[in-house]
Amino acid sequence: KALKESDKEKFIEWTTSDFERLFSSKANSKIGSSLTTQYRMLPTIGKLVSSIFYEPSLTLQHGRTDMIIPETLCPHVIENQITWIDTSADGDSAFEVRAGRTGTSFSNPAESNRIVELLLYFEKNDNFINWLNSKFSSSDKPIGIICAYSGQISQIKESIAKSDLSPKITDY
Repeated sequence: KALKESDKEKFIEWTTSDFERLFSSKANSKIGSSLTTQYRMLPTIGKLVSSIFYEPSLTLQHGRTDMIIPETLCPHVIENQITWIDTSADGDSAFEVRAGRTGTSFSNPAESNRIVELLLYFEKNDNFINWLNSKFSSSDKPIGIICAYSGQISQIKESIAKSDLSPKITDY
């Protein structure tokens, strides 16, 4: 059944975030400003973010060009600034599923398993671990995992807890 035009407008209004509404408002165009240089992301990552979220209205400049991890110590699985990991060969577990009792979030077991595999790989790389220990304390948290869904956060925490990862990697 096709939506009436008024229902389409309501749907768009309901699915528009407050941030998006504020950012695209007339008031923002008069008083708002945007940063044009970012210093945390490497250029390849910054260009991806810029092309998805900001262009054509804004192209970010990149203030940082050097990797933090020396290339000689960088595990080959992350030697590129952006790495996509294909989980499609994992069959049904490669698809996201509703998570939790209420089913309002999502998780993906295959992605969670790949993250644990990656952490196990890092843990076995003594040169990488020694460098990590020499540069950071565990309170610095130099290894981060970013998730869009609380269900995936829970899935990853559970997978890490069930894994053989030692504190030398989980403390980071």
